[in-house]
Amino acid sequence: MNRRTALLFLVGMPVLGAEKEKPQPKVDGPSIAVGGQVEKPGPQAFRRDTTVLAAIFSAGGATKFAALRRVKIHRGGKTKVVDLTKEAGKLEKVQDGDVIEVPQMNLFGR
Repeated sequence: MNRRTALLFLVGMPVLGAEKEKPQPKVDGPSIAVGGQVEKPGPQAFRRDTTVLAAIFSAGGATKFAALRRVKIHRGGKTKVVDLTKEAGKLEKVQDGDVIEVPQMNLFGR
């Protein structure tokens, strides 16, 4: 196979990892956004008395690379860090419009 034939062959091949983006689910009414190391990132319906942990579960749960000690809640221009391995963190409630960010673990597994 010469260079030209090889190039034509490669041009027709799909690029690995270039899957089509999945459409984000539409949420009518109050919502929160959950992103980062969760199985299904995107908007989630807001329900009163929902905890941060429940919101992460509604996004398919955390991935095996999630740093649950450093979950961030972005609310009204401010950021709050919550440790979901502690009881107080598990009881933290979300508010309408919150953005929950689940970061990736660092080299030390934190």
